[in-house]
Amino acid sequence: MADNMDSLETRFAPPNGDGDGAVEATAAPHALAPMAFRMPRHALLELPYTAAADPEIESDIRALLEQISSAVVADLQPAAILVRGSLGRGEGAAFRADRETQVTSDVELVIVLTGRGAALRAWKARRRTATLRDTLAETFAVPQLDLVTVPAQLLREPPPSLTTFELLRSARLLSGTVEVARPTAVPIERVPAAGLIRRLRRAGNGLLFAWSRLGVGDGELPEGIARAVRATTDTAYLACGDTWLFRTRHYDHRLAVRAEWLRLPFSSGPGLTDRLRDEYQVAAREALFPSARSGFSRAVSIARWERAAVEWLGCFRACKQRAWWGRYGLELHGAGIHPLRHAMEDLLEPVRYREDGDIAVRAQRTVLPLLIEWTLDGWDDPVRRDRVASLLNTSSHEARDMSYLVLKFLKAVKLPHTPAPTPHALPALSSGS
Repeated sequence: MADNMDSLETRFAPPNGDGDGAVEATAAPHALAPMAFRMPRHALLELPYTAAADPEIESDIRALLEQISSAVVADLQPAAILVRGSLGRGEGAAFRADRETQVTSDVELVIVLTGRGAALRAWKARRRTATLRDTLAETFAVPQLDLVTVPAQLLREPPPSLTTFELLRSARLLSGTVEVARPTAVPIERVPAAGLIRRLRRAGNGLLFAWSRLGVGDGELPEGIARAVRATTDTAYLACGDTWLFRTRHYDHRLAVRAEWLRLPFSSGPGLTDRLRDEYQVAAREALFPSARSGFSRAVSIARWERAAVEWLGCFRACKQRAWWGRYGLELHGAGIHPLRHAMEDLLEPVRYREDGDIAVRAQRTVLPLLIEWTLDGWDDPVRRDRVASLLNTSSHEARDMSYLVLKFLKAVKLPHTPAPTPHALPALSSGS
């Protein structure tokens, strides 16, 4: 496993090996303290948390997870706590600046409840868990912290979804004991395409959020905004590439493996452009080995955002066609799914991903591509504009302001940290708009 991690670092290492955030490729991963697990997973217990496997960063992340876990145990008394996502599968991202470790990947924890009525208690604990998440994120300065509370049965008998597919292959125990189904319980063949479409739609929301940030102020971007814009743009490229890989049945839960698939000569066909292949590698490298540098200038950020928006539009429009999926025997929409299963799957989604906004998902699918298209070229059809205005409960007069519509949409989907929608809030992003 160490050899694999070394080869991945060599593949995705930044061009200047002595730059900020660079680490030695021979850094030995530190084994985690053994914990009781009803299904032994020795390989997972030996993995580092980050792709770079820097000893100081590993120590800081381990201490951070222990402190967060202790606070969660004291507040909710769960049977177990799991870490999933990039940290769970050993692909976390962090860098050291001013002798401090800054984690750039999401810290995703799963709080497991057992006993009678665990499902109902987990459902009722959602608001309390969200409040605890906000408190811990502020206390430990981890803005990407996600907490979800689930019943143990959901891990023993997971429904087939993209979330459970990745969870079974990345979850790592931090506290307590819990029985988790084997990864073969949810093979990639059983994962509905709807999970990739949701990820793509969230990436589109992120593009609009980045547009709202790029259009504010003059001069160079502040470091926080530049990093956020780069992250959302990278997410859009990754979501488009992941959708193509899933469609061709080459999707893998590990980002490094997916990036390698897209490098191979076979990776070509409808929906995969040379630009997407190249930008996917850039985004994967930044996700695995982030640098302390803030990112790109305003002009470069805008140009890269526009290219990402073009790729996203092409991928999103293709996803709406059944023939695009049917070529590989995939179904666009699942049928006959019980509402209770949807509710159980919703428990596994972080709060910032749950689609409980003021606008229906069907309306999001209609409004989102139109807004992104309009931010690109400024094309404005009065009929479509009035339709978007009606879906957003906006008057026709206010709908003439593009920035107002974007902010109104972001507020409707309850995207965090969205500025208040006011007429003429943002200038045009580029000459085309």
